[in-house]
Amino acid sequence: MSPVRRMTLGAALAAVAIMAPLPAVASGAGPQVPGCTPSTTHQTAPAPGATVTYSAGNAGTVAIARSRTDSTLYVKGATPASGYTARVVTAVSTTVKVVFNNATSGSKTVFTAHLGSTNPNKIAIHLSVC
Repeated sequence: MSPVRRMTLGAALAAVAIMAPLPAVASGAGPQVPGCTPSTTHQTAPAPGATVTYSAGNAGTVAIARSRTDSTLYVKGATPASGYTARVVTAVSTTVKVVFNNATSGSKTVFTAHLGSTNPNKIAIHLSVC
């Protein structure tokens, strides 16, 4: 009979991490939502202290304000299209997120926005349609 080998939790997690495949992420791509079709556009960012409304595709619109002093973004409102509901997931941060759901079709649109790290005058809008 062979002896029982015991492994620490840290060693077990390290072994799993080594064996697990890494997800493929395209360079410059936005957040990946499994099973969804992603798209990214770069648009003019709100000026400090201003609010701009951005499209969330067929799901609706999101109004985003920018801090007067830094790169903090604020979701000022999310307006769902007919048949959709909107839920603000992250309202205040350098990256904001709103999820739109359509109860009739079962579709979901994930809207994520963040300021460019190299150009703060541009905002990246990531849409994942599921």
